[in-house]
Amino acid sequence: MKVAAYKVLVWVPRILCILFIGFIGMFSLDVFSKDRELGEMLIHFLIHNIPVYILIACLALAWWRAWLGGVLFSALGVAYIILQWGERPFLTYVIISGPSFLLALLFLLGWLARRVRLCGRS
Repeated sequence: MKVAAYKVLVWVPRILCILFIGFIGMFSLDVFSKDRELGEMLIHFLIHNIPVYILIACLALAWWRAWLGGVLFSALGVAYIILQWGERPFLTYVIISGPSFLLALLFLLGWLARRVRLCGRS
């Protein structure tokens, strides 16, 4: 495998995961309003960011063990669908779980590319 293709398979899932974390984090900004006190808004902000903390932890684990990223992001996608089933429109599942499944696939492809590269197969 060429070095450039390998680097793409390694870095694309990490960069996309950071963008996905930012996307999910944007939803927590709705807690800020002029009708609430600052302390109350900060508590709500921290609580609304629990999914972001989970995603950051998964990215940290996946950064060093790409196969684990494949497993974790698949599990997160399935967990979201199971926990929210019937409460949301179908498009919501695609928007939230879709990137999670894509990240899982990309981390697994990066892991496979590393194994092929380390074994000397081209």
